[in-house]
Amino acid sequence: MDHVAHELRAATPIKGGWGDLSVTLLWRPADPYAVAWYFREIRKWMCSRELLAQGLTEPTATYGDMLFVPLGEAIDVMLRSPNGQLVLRFHKPDLQGFLDATTALVPLGAERIDWRAELARLGGAR
Repeated sequence: MDHVAHELRAATPIKGGWGDLSVTLLWRPADPYAVAWYFREIRKWMCSRELLAQGLTEPTATYGDMLFVPLGEAIDVMLRSPNGQLVLRFHKPDLQGFLDATTALVPLGAERIDWRAELARLGGAR
């Protein structure tokens, strides 16, 4: 398998309640440390798989642009940028299912990158 992709539903606060947003998570064994988050197929955020794993069990204190806050069976993911903040609430089993699918292919801590292949892909190796 060359990737794991899960389309998840997240709730996001809007005036007077919560809205629904589709989020696709993508992970590739060729880039085993990174998880891409796609919103409406045009916006992309990245985080480490390790950060996602940590965020499922404990709040992440990070200086970056993603913060995870577990709330029982839900997880709030806060995306921050200079233009503002977006809060996404996921069902914990959905995020856990995605992480489990990635670790079935490459366990956490067993990640490896073939740097020669990456350089060749970029046109830097002969």
